[in-house]
Amino acid sequence: MKCNSKFQFTAFESTLSIPEQVAQIEKFAFLGYEGDIDLKNSHVVFSLYEDFHDFPNQGLPSPENPIRLVFGPFVASSNRGLIQKYDLKKRDYLGTTSMDAELSLIMANVGLVGR
Repeated sequence: MKCNSKFQFTAFESTLSIPEQVAQIEKFAFLGYEGDIDLKNSHVVFSLYEDFHDFPNQGLPSPENPIRLVFGPFVASSNRGLIQKYDLKKRDYLGTTSMDAELSLIMANVGLVGR
């Protein structure tokens, strides 16, 4: 495969330093990917999600190694910022038909509402 690409890292309950990220990228050399690295205009984005904490509400320390790793191509991102934008707490006026922002966005998505 030859096209521009980049790696994207997400670590839950931990952070990855730049040397750790480079080490993770080098572990995927067996894929035989020969494309250039382009951080701004990449055609393929590979995502690596690392989960370091299995019991977030029990106050246990995070382990040294991740509990779960998920690797694959990045497909799409969500627009969670809309929930904050339309939050009921930030509205100047609440009418009788006001609805929770998350629920209204889900209903609009299910109803295939466009602009």
